[in-house]
Amino acid sequence: MISVFYISLIGFAAGALNIIAYIPQVIKAARTKSTKDLSVSWLIFLSAAFALWIVYGIELNSFPILIANIAFMIVSLTLLSLKLNTVEPSLGSVVVQHSSLSTPF
Repeated sequence: MISVFYISLIGFAAGALNIIAYIPQVIKAARTKSTKDLSVSWLIFLSAAFALWIVYGIELNSFPILIANIAFMIVSLTLLSLKLNTVEPSLGSVVVQHSSLSTPF
């Protein structure tokens, strides 16, 4: 039988790997200022799920669940914030450049 220490270590390792998997997406979205491929509803449901996992971790007094999901919550809220604060150009939009010539109007 595996000891509680090793089970906790497995939980921390799983949480760390999951967070590491999200970091490149956050960096890419922040650098490119593009979040067009991220769904707002997905980010909202993901954040809600992490909030519930945090409550679950508190109730079980499970630090691996608690720490991992607090980190996930931070990452998902960061992505949601980037999504809500990034203006994506639409496919049909036209960029109008203003001329330096003055008009009589």
